[in-house]
Amino acid sequence: MAAYLEDFAQTENCKKIVLYSGMSRTAAHHFWEKHMKYEKRGIVFKKEIT
Repeated sequence: MAAYLEDFAQTENCKKIVLYSGMSRTAAHHFWEKHMKYEKRGIVFKKEIT
């Protein structure tokens, strides 16, 4: 699936792919960084306003 997404993005002249992953999913983070060569770029902060 990731290969399809990357191929599609390239054919559509996209400049980047952004992936969001929960902070607790450390195994997934390792997979994307080490096996798929994605780069961790930051942390997202969120606050619910009720």
